[in-house]
Amino acid sequence: MYAGVSGTMRQQMATSDGPNGVGTRAPHEFPGRILLAVLGLDPQVLTDTLYALASPDDRGAPRFVPTEVQIVTTTAGRDVARRELLDPETGRFFRFCADHRLDPRTIAFGDESFIVAQRDGRPLEDVVATADHAAAAATIVRLVRRLTADGGTALYASLAGGRRTMAFYLGHALSLYGRTQDRLTHALVHSPSAAADRSRYAPPTRASAPTADTPGNASTARVTLVDVPFLRLRRHLPPAVIDGLPPPGAVDTAATGPAPPAPIEINFRRRRLAAGPETVHLPPADLAFYAVMARRRADRRDFVNHRTPDLVTEYLREYAAATADQWAAHVDRVRRRLRNGVDRLWFEQRKARVNRAIRIALGPWLGRPYQIVSRGRRPDTRFGLSIDPAAIVFRE
Repeated sequence: MYAGVSGTMRQQMATSDGPNGVGTRAPHEFPGRILLAVLGLDPQVLTDTLYALASPDDRGAPRFVPTEVQIVTTTAGRDVARRELLDPETGRFFRFCADHRLDPRTIAFGDESFIVAQRDGRPLEDVVATADHAAAAATIVRLVRRLTADGGTALYASLAGGRRTMAFYLGHALSLYGRTQDRLTHALVHSPSAAADRSRYAPPTRASAPTADTPGNASTARVTLVDVPFLRLRRHLPPAVIDGLPPPGAVDTAATGPAPPAPIEINFRRRRLAAGPETVHLPPADLAFYAVMARRRADRRDFVNHRTPDLVTEYLREYAAATADQWAAHVDRVRRRLRNGVDRLWFEQRKARVNRAIRIALGPWLGRPYQIVSRGRRPDTRFGLSIDPAAIVFRE
């Protein structure tokens, strides 16, 4: 068994660093507790961190048992982590839960937990080139932004694992979006055999622990969970300023030109938009409105406004595609509602809701290419998409 966990981090876990140092909840008190890690080809660092967070220490500090795990990695790292952590028979995550008497069903950790960075619409097998690092940076910043949007969660971000640049991007993202209840950590394992052992985790019971002469014995290993201080700019800068910043590692556009946005996929069955690795979930009414704009752009047709003659016909066709068979009554109701056409208010509300959903999911910087934009002057202003028509994909 690990000999223990450093007390420094435990003290940080017990209190929150609110503006006045009081009156705020500690991370373990939040209903949603997220462990976020960047992983390379050694997924064992995840169970090292889980052990340090979930193990009691001699000071009686509270444990932080996550309710959710999120991992940023590459395709190679994902495949290794799936095999070594999530195998039903030999997975270290399940062994960890059994040893610590935790129900794995209470921790959301599965295939959907792996966030693989993409470059030009293709998942990264490794992070090597400058553009690969830019893609990884954008992925990490977007993910941290999304995970910290819910006030009912506390986030522990682990620097142990992955490339050093990815660790930097994670720290950068926490500086932008980190809240008082969020923490940045690094797990250090001290063991004579740890360097040669790919299975450092040791069960807490003596009967199941490796013997002293077993290669890779972890019975004397000690985990130090280091609290990494970071600037919390979220409380001091307007959201529009933070969200408007380009992601760290962005390619120098002066030298290379702006990178083209990832293709946008309109998926009717799942009722969502997908832009690279990111998704925007929309209700059928809003998805149909965006689909009208996307279809016109893909066909290289004109922008529209609420007075466009064919708008209602096009909208109803997309709305029917965005709803299941059992929603036929809804389609009829919408058809009756729009039998006399649409007014400016209806049009403006749909446009605003779609753009807001894209901005929340992707951020203003990365979401800008996918938003509905205007063209022309009042009273004949029209609206549509400016993305390359070849970058629009429909999934029925």
